[in-house]
Amino acid sequence: MWSPSRIYSRASTIFNIYINDIQNIPIESNVLSFADDTTMFTTGINLPNLYEKANTDLQHIYEWLCANRLSLNVNKTKYMIFGGGNNLDNNNLKLQINNINIEHVSEKKQSKSIKFLGIYIDEKLTWKYHINHTNKKIAHATFGINRVKHFFPLKTLKILYHTLVQPHLTYNMIIWGNPNNAMTNKTFLLQKKAIRAINKANYNAHTDPLFKQNKLLKFTDLFTLEAMRFFVKLKTHKLPISFNGIFPLNNDIHPHRQTRQSHLFAVKPSKSTLTKNLPCNCLPKLWNQCKSNNGNTMNTHQLNKKYLFLVKNKLLNDYDANVLCTNHYCRQCH
Repeated sequence: MWSPSRIYSRASTIFNIYINDIQNIPIESNVLSFADDTTMFTTGINLPNLYEKANTDLQHIYEWLCANRLSLNVNKTKYMIFGGGNNLDNNNLKLQINNINIEHVSEKKQSKSIKFLGIYIDEKLTWKYHINHTNKKIAHATFGINRVKHFFPLKTLKILYHTLVQPHLTYNMIIWGNPNNAMTNKTFLLQKKAIRAINKANYNAHTDPLFKQNKLLKFTDLFTLEAMRFFVKLKTHKLPISFNGIFPLNNDIHPHRQTRQSHLFAVKPSKSTLTKNLPCNCLPKLWNQCKSNNGNTMNTHQLNKKYLFLVKNKLLNDYDANVLCTNHYCRQCH
């Protein structure tokens, strides 16, 4: 007897095989598919050029769908324009599929963000909508933990934390969770409320000892660990081949100039806060910093789960387990 999950898995596999050649459509845009969720992205030198290219490619995709007897739900199809300029909205330009307008998601429109594989994306890549969504999830989870904390031991409450709070913090954290983004400060405060809840501590209890005794990382250090986990997979070739070449080493850019920095990732200079906080810039900086701090302990053959365990312990050791601050307005401690 087949279970529903097995039937769904087989049906999903067959569907993926069926639409696999969508990548072969002769268009200028790039196509990214995940199960039945397909995204097209393209670039242009200006807005008219961008719309012209996108409309032409959408027409080719529509013809391919018709030829393969597949239907497209235009009502669920949306588009967004990314760019550094402020004038990204032009009411005279439209994207269409089969002469039906596609909804433009923008800060100036009714829909302000797009949910893409569980991440809420806005046109300025501030991640504020996803951060707000995450904060609500953590707040609701903490409320539930507070309601039941007097009925369960710490071990059970930690399970609740790892089930209801931690997944929201770590899901694609390296994309949206840059600690330099001021909007994540509230996320950190909510995490500390959750830590106090599972430890049945006072509302103004110092959280460093609680994090340390429960072997849990603060938001900023959790971001560091997740970044290291990503680069361990990258260095050990456990990521899809599409990640190859995204983070070149200094040695790749300047092969004839051997310096102490040759083995580190190249970091492009950033003129704006937006580009500086993007993963392509902030993650290599973080890896380079950790590699410099750890010296020879970061050889490629040592990059494994044990290394991540050592990184976590080193971060935990920086927490002060003895200081107890009762000043609720001390932002450094609370």
